[in-house]
Amino acid sequence: MPTDREALEIAKRAAPGVPNAMIEYALSVARGEGGYGAAWATPSKFVQEKSKEFGLTGFEGAGSNNWGAVQGTGSAGSFKHIDRHHDGTWYVGNFRKYKTPEEGFLHTFNVIFGGGLRGAKGAEAIKAAVLSGDGLRAVEEQRKNGYFEASVSEYQTAMKRNYEKLRQSLGFSSLSFDPKDQAPGSLSSELQALSGSGLSKPKVKNVDMPTVKRGSIGVPVRLLHRLLAVDTDETQTEPLGVFSLHTETQLKRFQASRGLEVDGVCGPKTWDALIR
Repeated sequence: MPTDREALEIAKRAAPGVPNAMIEYALSVARGEGGYGAAWATPSKFVQEKSKEFGLTGFEGAGSNNWGAVQGTGSAGSFKHIDRHHDGTWYVGNFRKYKTPEEGFLHTFNVIFGGGLRGAKGAEAIKAAVLSGDGLRAVEEQRKNGYFEASVSEYQTAMKRNYEKLRQSLGFSSLSFDPKDQAPGSLSSELQALSGSGLSKPKVKNVDMPTVKRGSIGVPVRLLHRLLAVDTDETQTEPLGVFSLHTETQLKRFQASRGLEVDGVCGPKTWDALIR
């Protein structure tokens, strides 16, 4: 198994210029999905015995460079391996083989952040969650995108465990997988409290809110979405954390109702009106 340091170097070669938070999240997935592709070569005795029931050995994926248990055909073909649905039933899947570990990481990265079942909407949602540092929300979005069948809480627990190991070995610090890790008074902690309290308005008057507009992403935009939902009594239907055209339209409607400049930009005066 590559060390965490070696895996990070592979990831940076495969995806240069990608924000640290996205690299950290993808490595947490890859570490848990099979030790950066190394676990295929060391199946447990149970997996070996279960594989025999399907005419396999369990070692077919050794050297495949498959970092994310991604199915399909890769640059070096594919291999058969047993897998289990969330309902406990076993089946044989075709998994990708790659020529290099860089290809294996990059494809896993693209699957995670590609949006899956929800396409561009899902891609925006998980990227926004990760860049805001909200690992728990990112797992929720990953599940909605169809990446895994396990329960959200189960996957969140696994991701938290793997990220903590990477934090210890590599000093990762871009993400949080526990609401208690959020600093008191931070935007993330305020949003976490808001998410757990229905549509009641948060107390964030002492927080220095940044100006956000169409194209902005992250925690401040998620907070804006919540506040607009409170004020307009509308159900949010777009990804939290992505300032879209719909967000701009809602915000302009709010600004007009308060006698503010109707520019669709949430600056100090608009934040004050929303929070007041």
